[in-house]
Amino acid sequence: MGLGETQVFQDEKSRLANTTVARIVAAKGSLNDPETKKECCRKLQKLNATLKDRVAAVDAAMARDAMKGGVTGLGCDNRKLIAVLCTRTKASLERTKKAYREKFDADLAKDVREKTGSDYGRMMAYALAAPDAYVADIIHAACPGGQFVVPLPAPPPPRGPLYPYMAPGHGG
Repeated sequence: MGLGETQVFQDEKSRLANTTVARIVAAKGSLNDPETKKECCRKLQKLNATLKDRVAAVDAAMARDAMKGGVTGLGCDNRKLIAVLCTRTKASLERTKKAYREKFDADLAKDVREKTGSDYGRMMAYALAAPDAYVADIIHAACPGGQFVVPLPAPPPPRGPLYPYMAPGHGG
């Protein structure tokens, strides 16, 4: 191992020594203890939730900034809006919508609809929609004239010698 590799290893080792899990293990003694594992899991879950909330708050601010036109203040910054709305999971978008409502006292989906239009606006609305609403809208759009096509009833089963249970004179 060269000098550079040793330094990287030492830096990584000291960085890991300051992690949440390392601090809990140092205080409790061993990671083999079930209670220590539970505490580590609880702390990591709490940190994960906090991180998700922070990401949602930043995404909400970025979406608002994108709809205000970014730096120029004119129109909508489409690239930024796509980066915020089309690169996140539905669960992440739900947190972003909640953060947007809390921070700006407004509905993100409504603001996006107002600031975007045509096919682009529809795509942005789909990004924010729940999966079932998206599927329902696609089905609605696929039906001619926006009306559902009612299928014809199935024809009656054939009768004849190949189907003796339905042949004439046998209760068919």
